[in-house]
Order: sequence, then structure tokens, then C-alpha cells
Amino acid sequence: APTLVTTGADADGSLSALREAMMEIADESRLHIQVDPIVTGVGPVLPSEVEMAKESNASIFCFNIKNDGATLRLADTKDVRVINDDVIYRLLEESRDIFSSYLPTKEVEHVHGRAKVGKVFEIGGLGTVAGLNVTEGNLYKEKVPSDTKVPLRCFYRVLRKGEVISKGLPISTSLKHFKDDVEEVSSGMECGLSIDGHSDYEEGDIIECFSIEEVKQEV
Repeated sequence: APTLVTTGADADGSLSALREAMMEIADESRLHIQVDPIVTGVGPVLPSEVEMAKESNASIFCFNIKNDGATLRLADTKDVRVINDDVIYRLLEESRDIFSSYLPTKEVEHVHGRAKVGKVFEIGGLGTVAGLNVTEGNLYKEKVPSDTKVPLRCFYRVLRKGEVISKGLPISTSLKHFKDDVEEVSSGMECGLSIDGHSDYEEGDIIECFSIEEVKQEV
């Protein structure tokens, strides 16, 4: 769906240049976004344009305009973004950020660690446990440290001869180093891992610990 905007400027020439520059941003976007200026006009933003922007989920971009305070308060009440600047490149940079906010996030997978199955155990209360040698990175029991405020949930998959044999996004139900419950094990260590809903392990299987992050896309 196109990103809807309304544009205003202090003169016809400026308005035309602003509109063309925004359309150029869309044309050059690697994500092939569409920008649709539903209203364009010279002079201050009108209350009717704020109402239209609200109904259309559009943002209002103004170049070198002095807008009426009451209209700006109406826009604030309606949660309509009004971006005004007297420097065109700053206005266009802000428009890129606004256009990006309309894009859906994308999922980015991060593999945090790999381990090799050495032995398989049946343990009362835990079920089938894979005895692992961690060969790369780290395995986490529940959550992966993250730069974001919320640590990322970690998942596991089991590969046999290069093919994934586990289903869905299973989580760890137990991670032990010797007899101790641990939150993390590192490369070079041995551990015991049980995975929710999965009990099919063979010596030589590869276990991967990974997370999925929702990442904001940029125009």
C-alpha cells in the first residue's frame, strides 16, 4: 500500500520541488515504497487537511511555512505528524524516517552457538537429554543477551546430515553443566540439553541455538 502524505510550502516552486523530491525518495528506495501525496497546497496547513490526514493515516510535510497554533494543537490531539522545516534536506531526511515507520519490521535470525551430540540419555523427570560438546559460540537456556531493553528469546533446532529434523521453534526445558542448572554454556564446554517436544537425537547430530529479532526497515 502507498504511504500517504500531504505537502505544503511557501510557494508553488517550493511545493513542486518538495513533491518531486519525495517521489524521488520512493523511486530510489530499495524496498520499492510508494508515496502518494493526497493533498498539496501553498500556505499554512488547514484544519481540514489535518482531519483528512487523520482519516488517511497520513503525515503532513511543510517547507518554510508558519502554521497556525490552533491547527498544530489539533494535529497533536489527532496524533497527526506535522513536520515543518525551512531547510529542504533536513525535511527530506525526516521524511525518510517517517516513511520507514510505515514499513513492517523484518525478522532477522541470529545463530548464537552450535554443539555436537556425543551421547543420549534418558533421565527421569527430564526425558531424553542430549549430551553435547559445544563447538561454536554459546548455548542459552532461555534468553539471549541483547542490545535492546528486552533480551531475545532463544530457540533450538536439531540438524542431522545437514537437514533440520526438529519442528517449529522449540525451546530448552533444561540446560545443565555436569549436575548444575546453568543459563549459558560456552564453546569448549560440555552440557546436557533437553528440548521441548523433541526426543529424537543421534550421535553426531548438530544442535543450533538461535534467536529471531524484529528489526525496523529503513527506506
